[in-house]
Amino acid sequence: MKINDLSLPHPVLGYGSDVKGKHSVSTDLRMEKDDIYINAAHKLINKSLQNLIKKKKASFCTHVHCKKTFFREVYNCHDIKQKVTLPQDKVLDRVGVEFYVTAQKPISNYKLDGFHPDYEGARFQIEKGDVLSYGGSFSFIADKEWVATKGIANFMTIQPSKKVKGGMEISLDDNKILILIPTEDYQKYQIHHKTPAFEAMFHSSIVLPTLIYALSQMFADKEAGYFSDFMWYQCLEDRLQNDEKLKLISKDAASAPAISQAILDNPLNRTLVAMDMIATDFTEET
Repeated sequence: MKINDLSLPHPVLGYGSDVKGKHSVSTDLRMEKDDIYINAAHKLINKSLQNLIKKKKASFCTHVHCKKTFFREVYNCHDIKQKVTLPQDKVLDRVGVEFYVTAQKPISNYKLDGFHPDYEGARFQIEKGDVLSYGGSFSFIADKEWVATKGIANFMTIQPSKKVKGGMEISLDDNKILILIPTEDYQKYQIHHKTPAFEAMFHSSIVLPTLIYALSQMFADKEAGYFSDFMWYQCLEDRLQNDEKLKLISKDAASAPAISQAILDNPLNRTLVAMDMIATDFTEET
């Protein structure tokens, strides 16, 4: 029940400018082993709608849905503070949440304070379930395992390409970001990638440019949503929203290099430290 997908025969607060007032929602999300808890605080500024809720002709509505599991549920209440308990086993990956005020019974001659002058004198027949106000939306990732670990390996994989030589290629068209390395280079990578001293070098030369590219495409894709159902996109989105290291960095394409370096814990510095260690060991051996 996305507001943009609805054809609305009557004015709705928060959708366009047909009704004066405001409906906003602040949320607190908590994920535990068995359940997900959504605490929503509705702020509704419109006396007509407030009275309808008080008379239980309308209610605050939280709509939760998950494309991966086909879960869809509507939670109604008459209190501005709403608590929703969502079983973990009902959802996976991205979960969408929208907030509304909806009619709980038919309402004849419906009119709100603050109707646009174009609706002066107009009255509407409202049916049970009709949307009266829109309070916004948000989404979150319900997969506990990779929200908790957040490692690069969760959303990025390196494989050999069909080319023998040349540059690496990057594909974003799957759940994991695919990095294709020419076979000659891949064979060398397989020999050395588990060596601790080389980890930072691989992060700088392979993972960092890939992450910058992925984030740039992610920001460019915000409106179209082409990548939004892929796991790598959702995992990065979770990092952008919740990683303390990223709080002070702008979330736009121009900041993709800074974000990538923060996620990878400054790979250039780690590479230089690793090179110092290797150079020192080599000097001592000779």
